Amino acid sequence: FPKDASLANTAAVLRHIRASKAACATNIGRCLASYNPHVDVNADIGRLANNYRQLAARAEFTQQKITRVTLRIQSFDTTKQNLVLSMKVLKRLQMLVSAYNSLREVVHTRDYEQITQYLGAVHVLMRFFRAYKSIDDIAKLHQRVHQIQAKLVDDVFIDFEDSFANRITNAKLRYGCEVLELIDSKNKDKLLTWFYNLQLKEILSIFAASGEAGSLENLGRRYIFFSNILANVRSNYLLVFPPAWGVDFELLRLFCTKTGQDIAVLLAARGLSCAVLLDALTQTLNFEKQLNDTFHASAFTKSILRLFEPFLLVWVNEQDAVLRARFGDFYAQSKIPAELAAPATVPELVDILRVNHVPNFAPSSVELFRAFHKSLQQTAAVSTGHTLLDLHTVFRKYLAEYLDSVLAPTLQSAAEHPQGVEPIKYLTMVLNTADYVIKNTDDLQDKLAKVGNASLQGRTSFDVETNLYYELIGRAIRGLVSKVCADLDFLWKQFDNYAWELVDAPADVSRYMDDCIRTLRADHAVICPLIIRDSYVRTYADRLVETVVSGFM
Repeated sequence: FPKDASLANTAAVLRHIRASKAACATNIGRCLASYNPHVDVNADIGRLANNYRQLAARAEFTQQKITRVTLRIQSFDTTKQNLVLSMKVLKRLQMLVSAYNSLREVVHTRDYEQITQYLGAVHVLMRFFRAYKSIDDIAKLHQRVHQIQAKLVDDVFIDFEDSFANRITNAKLRYGCEVLELIDSKNKDKLLTWFYNLQLKEILSIFAASGEAGSLENLGRRYIFFSNILANVRSNYLLVFPPAWGVDFELLRLFCTKTGQDIAVLLAARGLSCAVLLDALTQTLNFEKQLNDTFHASAFTKSILRLFEPFLLVWVNEQDAVLRARFGDFYAQSKIPAELAAPATVPELVDILRVNHVPNFAPSSVELFRAFHKSLQQTAAVSTGHTLLDLHTVFRKYLAEYLDSVLAPTLQSAAEHPQGVEPIKYLTMVLNTADYVIKNTDDLQDKLAKVGNASLQGRTSFDVETNLYYELIGRAIRGLVSKVCADLDFLWKQFDNYAWELVDAPADVSRYMDDCIRTLRADHAVICPLIIRDSYVRTYADRLVETVVSGFM
């Protein structure tokens, strides 16, 4: 009632409420009248159980029908598989019988190329029928095939023996090799063993370690003998064997093995002379190089040489002797190029340099490093261990000797006799040669480190020797400076003896300066072109300026 006036409608509201209450009561009574409180639970459960039994019976019936259908399908599949397999077996049996009959017909012809084709087909088919050997007919067929194979093996070996006995090359025997390999890989091994023994029989008999011809003195003859055998095999018998067998390579490997065994016995004996040992080592080194060149590989490097490693000090001593012998030539050779030796005056030498700029360094230095690298290459082929360290000591020895016996005396002689153009030739030659030696010594050190094994790391340095050569370069530069200063001595005497007190007025150029400039230009027209490396030209110029200024002051 929002307002007081609304209270006047109270009676109407009450009547409406009573009417709504009566309607609700009537509706409730009607609902109660329609409700049946007497429900039979047992009857409902019985009906539900009956429905479940009916459903289970129908499911079992359906399952039985599906099982019967599935069994029929499986039976059909099995029948189909058996039928397909039977057709496959029959087809392959037909192919096997056909291939067998064809093989049997060509066996007596000894046409191994055709036999290989039929035998290959028979082998493939026989592998398929291996599971059916319990069948009598299949077992008999297997037995007949084995009999044919045994005959083929005998035929191939007989043909090989006849061919080699009569020195006839039968190219079809290559297919005979394929026949043997098809039948059993053991046949291949048997044939190769027979072939290798046949080829090596004579050489092993002649050069047996227990005989006179088997001594180390005859090792070179053994290598020559085998080289002839190998050449004969490669030219006449390689066509007889399949290329994949690598018969020549394996024959060579077997020879190296047997020769190595003989050499090991000979080296174990006492009383071997150094000359014999050195000759055997050299022969072996050349033989292995020849083999690697022939087969374009490095497979035979040290295959025999490794046996000589305990005796390699003899080899190093020989390299020492070879290098020492070269020094006799170095002393006798001209130390400067022939083109530069002839000019006796500065103008003549300038003309030569203008026409033909010849590098001015000692040719003997090139020969020295050529000998070093040859010795290193040969030694590295024998050993990459301590022997290289011994060789490194030899190199150091002769680098020092080259400096002391070849370059240093030349420098001293040129410095003591500074007159003319000859000192310039020899001083610049010493400078350039020392620079060349330093560069090539660094290369030699790198190569030693590269070919040597891990035990040599950090032990093949030439730092002491390169420092000596750097000192020699410094002495050569000082010698050039002294040479120029000697040429300027007369001018300085003119300067000292000049009557400076009588000079009334300054002139543009003093008289002695013309001679000074002329002398410097003449010397440097020769010195600068003869120094190969620009950095040394700059060093020389700096030292000259310092010396001249110091002398003037």
